[in-house]
Amino acid sequence: MGTVDTAGHFYGWMSDGYLRQAERDDQNLGRLLASLPVTAHVLVHADHGGHDRNHGEDIPEDMTIPWLIVGPTVKAGYEIPTAVSLLDTAPTLAHLLGVQVHRDWEGRCVEEAFL
Repeated sequence: MGTVDTAGHFYGWMSDGYLRQAERDDQNLGRLLASLPVTAHVLVHADHGGHDRNHGEDIPEDMTIPWLIVGPTVKAGYEIPTAVSLLDTAPTLAHLLGVQVHRDWEGRCVEEAFL
């Protein structure tokens, strides 16, 4: 199928076909993570959710996404209690890289995820 997004449009979000593709992608992500050094940080997220075979509406099914971060300075097994936005990705990565956040960025560093 190629991507989880393509499977969502083809089969419908949360359908068996969609979940099979998500499982394949999860297995591939697991292989990638297993190949990285223990000193690596990884941040993974989707760009959107979906419903039926569509997305783009201002509803929880379309707007709620997984946003996952792991690494040696990240709390293991921690569930972030506050809302996280895609806009928070760049400031969080800037924090990890030790670079200055651009003044025009709208997001925030998800500091509560760190040790």
